[in-house]
Amino acid sequence: MNKTLNKKKKFLIEKYYLYIVTVAMIIFCSVFNKNFLSINNMINILTQMSFTTIAAFSMTLLLITGVMDLALGSTMALAGIASVVVYVETNSFFASIAVAIIFGVICNAVTGSLINKLHLHPFIVGLGTQQIYRGIVLLYTGGAVISQVGDFKKFGQGRLFGVIPYPILMMFVIMLVLWVILEHTTTQPQLSKKISSLENRIGARLFDRSKRQVKLTAAGEQLYSELEPQVKKIEESFERIRRVYKGHSSALRICCDERLQMVEDLLFPTIIRFQDKNSNVMIELESFDLPILKNKLIQRETDILLSVFPDEPAGSKGIIWLELKAVQMCIAVRADHPFANRRLVTWAELKNEVILTKSPTTSYEYYDFLLEESKDNGFSPNIRTYLNEQSVILNLGLGSGICVGIEYEFSKDNKNIMTVPLTNYYGHIYAGVREESSQPERLFAEYLLESFKNENIKITPK
Repeated sequence: MNKTLNKKKKFLIEKYYLYIVTVAMIIFCSVFNKNFLSINNMINILTQMSFTTIAAFSMTLLLITGVMDLALGSTMALAGIASVVVYVETNSFFASIAVAIIFGVICNAVTGSLINKLHLHPFIVGLGTQQIYRGIVLLYTGGAVISQVGDFKKFGQGRLFGVIPYPILMMFVIMLVLWVILEHTTTQPQLSKKISSLENRIGARLFDRSKRQVKLTAAGEQLYSELEPQVKKIEESFERIRRVYKGHSSALRICCDERLQMVEDLLFPTIIRFQDKNSNVMIELESFDLPILKNKLIQRETDILLSVFPDEPAGSKGIIWLELKAVQMCIAVRADHPFANRRLVTWAELKNEVILTKSPTTSYEYYDFLLEESKDNGFSPNIRTYLNEQSVILNLGLGSGICVGIEYEFSKDNKNIMTVPLTNYYGHIYAGVREESSQPERLFAEYLLESFKNENIKITPK
């Protein structure tokens, strides 16, 4: 608790120390000089600081992004000279102001292009352009002061109603405009302020701004790792919305158990026929472990899940299980295994085999099924578990053991792996939908049931 409070105090001091120093200097000067706070002295100070302050406003925007412009003073001088020349020739305030703005834009566009397009360092670019712009000014004026400017001097020496100097007025007007931009528009400074506010609340820095590149701190990386799933979920929602506006009335998300290696044979024909009759429904496919699939379905991050079970799946709150097909189970072995040339294999013959499967934490139904069936056949199975299905398939290809499953759990493209039917054992392909499902979800589930009953896509073992 104390550590958190100390961090917040340190953060507040770093944020407001300039204000504290300024107030302290004002108090110090007013104590030793009674005329310091007089109106005439305040106007004199504000007038002298107005030019530097206006320049500081533009530099503030650059510093927020992590860069600085060393050529700022030279750019102001060049724009000022151009403005004076135009005024002397035309006697038009508007023309002179327009020329000053144009010169400022051109100079900064050149500087910005060198940095962003040629990827030169801002410090080097600033030094170079500073000398170029200042050189142009000196070349034109010959180092002499331009004094014959007529009424143009009112910009710097005139007063509004004979009271407020124009430089002070311009300083506060520009400050107000900059405040509106930073506070009430979508800008990087506004985002930075929100980040600073968040950092202030949690008492920890999320970004390292000490260099040109902004990087996450350790605290920032931790926060990002915790928020990343929510961010991805929001991005996926935006993507679905965009696709709906492109002509689809709804999107249907289907998640498949990663054990279903041959999902193309299972789903693609059905999806194609479904979309032929329901072209307004867009379908997306994903693949995860079964525990993740269930959680995604309950959390409404997917609409339909497809998985395979050795028996009827255990009840899951909020999920309705629809049996699509019962398929004879088989064992998968490497092509040089003695079982590879058999037509059938019994469970009792697996007694001396190493059975490869996923960890009970991600596939508890299969793990419990292997234990129970082996016990019923009079032996204790030698089971080796892995964290994911890909690891199981890789070790199966190495000949480290055998796998028990259905044909659709093993890819036809892998010529190194053979499947052999397991006598009197059947697996079950199920579709899971939410109890409170939408009309497109119910429609596709019903279509899926009808399609699996169709003889044209009947699932049979090799």
